[in-house]
Amino acid sequence: FKWDGVRALAVAAAERTRLYARSGAEITKAYPELACLGAALADGGLTVRTTIDGAARSRIAAVDAGGDLRSGWEVSASAGVRDLLVVGPDLYLAGRFGTVNGQSRGGLAKVTAATGALSSWRVITAGGRPWSIHPAPGGTDLLIGGSFTSLGGQPRSFLGSASLEGGDVTAWVPQVACD
Repeated sequence: FKWDGVRALAVAAAERTRLYARSGAEITKAYPELACLGAALADGGLTVRTTIDGAARSRIAAVDAGGDLRSGWEVSASAGVRDLLVVGPDLYLAGRFGTVNGQSRGGLAKVTAATGALSSWRVITAGGRPWSIHPAPGGTDLLIGGSFTSLGGQPRSFLGSASLEGGDVTAWVPQVACD
């Protein structure tokens, strides 16, 4: 988006909105008037553009350091992407999508950040979708939060973790309740 002359990326969920400058620096605190953006976008509250700089894109796009659409990088998601995480050469996605690049992914996917190529990494959620992803302490696992009741075929309500490399669900079983 472009707000007050600043071009930035908004990562919006109903619970929070994070804003990033083209440099990658988080600038959320500088724009408190956009704090409600996540609630407005949640579950299709606003129509999101499907073109960027005249090129068709499906819910996710990459831009270069100058803010221009990066040619050749084409990732498509069948529904909203709620969170992104870059770990080394990989970009992890979480959201309401069922497919990425036409392949079944059920809300979690991993692509190569440089090219957008879809990885075979796959963690299946059931009973809801993931909302947020974060690297776990130690750097080998991915923390996954959302409305799901199962992660990788194992009972995990709202929170779980999986290997960043192979996608195997870890033995960590947090006791989480949501009223």
